[in-house]
Amino acid sequence: LDPLTAFCASVHAIMQADGHVDQVELNNLQNVVRDPSIIEQGRRWLDQAGLAGLLPRLKQTLNHSQKLCLLANLIDVSMADGLLRSKEHQMLERFRAALEITEADFQALFDTLTIENQLAVFADENRPATSEALSPLSALVASLHAMIQADGAADPKELNLLRHLIDDPNVTAQGLKFLAAHGIEALLNHLNGLLTPPQKLCLLANLLKVAMADGLLRSAEQRLLARFKEAAGVSDRDYQALFDVLLLKNNLSVFAPPEAGG
Repeated sequence: LDPLTAFCASVHAIMQADGHVDQVELNNLQNVVRDPSIIEQGRRWLDQAGLAGLLPRLKQTLNHSQKLCLLANLIDVSMADGLLRSKEHQMLERFRAALEITEADFQALFDTLTIENQLAVFADENRPATSEALSPLSALVASLHAMIQADGAADPKELNLLRHLIDDPNVTAQGLKFLAAHGIEALLNHLNGLLTPPQKLCLLANLLKVAMADGLLRSAEQRLLARFKEAAGVSDRDYQALFDVLLLKNNLSVFAPPEAGG
């Protein structure tokens, strides 16, 4: 059992926790692990050894960075459909214990990834929009599209991620229309007055998620993230907490085999 196969086997285990593998969850795994043969190898390993055979092997197979990255991804996958069921929560606790991650470190990962996945905060329309053409949810769409376009090219993984996040074509059309008509400066100017504090944090978390979707965080994306942070009035401390966890989750380079010495 090598580290990346262990990663895939573990993700398959959490996907199966509720009795079925959701296609969205499988797509997310395929976006993260580019080689389908490794994904299939992990699935077969889990089928043969079972969860009881997998958990004891993780401690000896993974280093600390790999353990944290794996646990962050397991938490994220378990929240992919917007619900965290009791069976998934129980399995996360079993993985935490097997990986020997402290409860404090687990809670830090869990809290940040909850912010990222809690898009339900955008259903709260109690605060009036500052523009009739822009609601909190359409502002999220416009912001994510602006981030996708930051490096001059829309990566298919980023677009697929956006379609998963927002599946309402009317909201998507509204956000794109505002961005095309008024531009990013007008969008940034609206954010602080338009969004609630939980919406601002969720927006920043998902901007980070989209920016890191292709495995790279380019300078243009970093500059735009800083502008969104400033426009939304998110503190350096809160932003750094989001950044650190999402970078850890997306940094699967820790699973790359070490280069042979010359």
